[in-house]
Amino acid sequence: MILPNLRSAQVTDLKQVETHCLLGTNTANAAPVLPLTHSLHFRVHTRVLLTLVVALAMTAVLWAEPPYRALMREAAEAQKAENLPLLIEKLEAVRALRPDFPRVLTILSRAYTAAGRTDDAIAALQAIADRGLAGDIAKDPAL
Repeated sequence: MILPNLRSAQVTDLKQVETHCLLGTNTANAAPVLPLTHSLHFRVHTRVLLTLVVALAMTAVLWAEPPYRALMREAAEAQKAENLPLLIEKLEAVRALRPDFPRVLTILSRAYTAAGRTDDAIAALQAIADRGLAGDIAKDPAL
């Protein structure tokens, strides 16, 4: 049986190629080639490796810190430094990401009040009330 030159000719007979690859016979001009159909062992290992890569990627995504947490940390630093414009900017960014977060609305209403933006402070407090939450703002010295 004469084996085809696998490098230059297109092989149409799969059995001929498999025999060629499995027996290790090769023509002088052809480079070593892998079988066109991989063994079960190879396929299992490939699937296991792919599963591990996907699991690792999902774990990295799940462990990643949500962006609003970093913004909240930056807002806390701005509050400690008494930088009201930066504090308001960071809290508004958090509010855009987490509009259902009442703590952000409370801190934001206090920052608006301190900055003299009473209409914005009232709107933030109204958003809290719209969610069914209540608090005694008369007792809050910042408001």
